[in-house]
Amino acid sequence: MGSLWLLLALPLLAQPAAPPLAAGKGSFVFQDAAVNAGRPITVWYYRPAGSGPDSDVLFVMHGVNRDAGRYLDEWIDVAGRHRAVLLCPEFSEADWPEDINYNLGNVFQTIDESGRAAGPQSEARWSFSLLDPIFDSVVARLSLRARGYLLYGHSAGAQFVHRLLFFRPDAKVKRAVSANAGWYMLPDRAVPFPYGLKGTSVGEDAVRKALGMPLTILLGEEDVDSNHKWLRKTPEAMRQGANRFERGQYYFAEARKIAGALGTAFGWRLVTAPGVAHHDKQMVPFAEKALFP
Repeated sequence: MGSLWLLLALPLLAQPAAPPLAAGKGSFVFQDAAVNAGRPITVWYYRPAGSGPDSDVLFVMHGVNRDAGRYLDEWIDVAGRHRAVLLCPEFSEADWPEDINYNLGNVFQTIDESGRAAGPQSEARWSFSLLDPIFDSVVARLSLRARGYLLYGHSAGAQFVHRLLFFRPDAKVKRAVSANAGWYMLPDRAVPFPYGLKGTSVGEDAVRKALGMPLTILLGEEDVDSNHKWLRKTPEAMRQGANRFERGQYYFAEARKIAGALGTAFGWRLVTAPGVAHHDKQMVPFAEKALFP
């Protein structure tokens, strides 16, 4: 009887490995019972013909329109120049419908009109928890030697990027760029979430590590439309500045001030892009220099 049970169990234990990703453009569906059971996520990718075991892995995070395919197209030339494997996960509105679910990390179940967050979620449900497993899967499928990845996000994607560094200080991020975020989560444990860290699980050690990360705050110098339809205008957001350009400068200055108060290393840079407004494609050349120095 024991032998019979062993034979029946073998198909469950010996699941076939996922095939390597074909060269060129494509997509695959990522699903892991530990982090996104019931919420499969499509990952758009580009694998340059010249990529190999030593290739970098670059994640590019889309904005509010959830148009990961467009972001892939805007970054293909960069990936080709650097022989990097490009990954653009698509957080669909069906499974990640609101900003609280995608770019705020799905850390809480609700945020009311006054900005108070409630219903903390387990880390397994966070959107921030998906990148490392996707990275590990791709590394295995392509037999890469990479131990970490490059990370870029624009607009809502930029919000995702800078928050991830605090909520997942163990993430395998090597370098990151947060470009033209509409508003920010200050690294201040006295300011309530989502504008700060009060009420979250983020401790001082995580703050220190995030402030020491090689993060570039990238701002379009013409991203100054104070009436942009996606620009948040709550009192807390307006205290950060009247537009994205002002808010990014405020965020960088506050982060540097907090790093000084903590006596910890500050690894961030502030870079501005002359003549660029709220356009991801025009930010790409500046981001490329930050990610591939």
